[in-house]
Amino acid sequence: MISPKPWDLDSILFFGALLMASILCGVGAAQLLPKIWPTLAGRDAQVFRFVISTIFAHGVALVLGHFFLRAHDVKWRNVLLGERKRLSHVVAIGIGAGVLVVPIARLLIWASYELMIVLRLTPEKQTAVLIIEKAVDPGQQVLYGLVAISIVPCAEELLFRGILYPFLKQQTFRGIAVVVTSLMFAAIHLNLLIFFPLVFLALVFTAIYEKTDALLAPMLTHASFNAINFLMLVYQQDIVRYFPIFR
Repeated sequence: MISPKPWDLDSILFFGALLMASILCGVGAAQLLPKIWPTLAGRDAQVFRFVISTIFAHGVALVLGHFFLRAHDVKWRNVLLGERKRLSHVVAIGIGAGVLVVPIARLLIWASYELMIVLRLTPEKQTAVLIIEKAVDPGQQVLYGLVAISIVPCAEELLFRGILYPFLKQQTFRGIAVVVTSLMFAAIHLNLLIFFPLVFLALVFTAIYEKTDALLAPMLTHASFNAINFLMLVYQQDIVRYFPIFR
C-alpha cells in the first residue's frame, strides 16, 4: 500500500493549469515556427514537431513535478523508492512486470482492432507509432527511443500514479481513484484502438505502485514495456520474416 502524500487540491490545479498552458504553447510553436523558419517545414518537420511536443508536454511535466515535490517538502528519493528503499526489489518487479504485460497488451490491441472492424470503425495507429515506423535515420530512431523509454514513462507515471492517484485515493475511495486515473491515462493518448489496452496497463501500473510504494517500479514497468514495443517497431520487418505470427 502506498504511503500517504501531502498533496492538496490547489497545488494540483495549479500544476495542471501550468501544464495545459505549456502544451498549448507547444502546439502554437509547432504551427507558427515553421512559417517563420521555413527550413523547419521541410524534411525534418516531423522531428521538429516531435521534439516540441516532448519538451512542452513531458519535459515540462517533469520540471513542474520537481517544483511540486519541493513545494510539499518531499524528496524525489522518497517518492521513487518509498519507505522500503529496496532498490533491487523495486527494479526486479518493475522490469519483470514490463516484460510480462507485453503479450497481454498486444492481445488486447488485436481484440480492439477486431471489435472496431465489427463496429465499422476505422482503426488508426497512434501518431507516435507512425512516426517511429517512418523514421529511417538512425539518429532519429535513437532520439525517439530515448524519449519513449525514459522521458515519457517518468513524466506520465509522476503525473498519474505519483500525484493524481494518491490525491484521489485520499480524498475519495481507492476504486474511484484507480478508475479515474486509468481512464484519464488512456484518454490523453487520443487513440481509440489502444484505449482499452492502455486502461489495462494503467491498472497494472497502479497495482505495482500499491505493492511497492515506490514510483520507480511503475516507471520501470512503463519504460520496459515501451522499450520492447519500440524495438519491435524498429525491427518489425525482421520479426515478421522469422516469426510470421506477428504479421
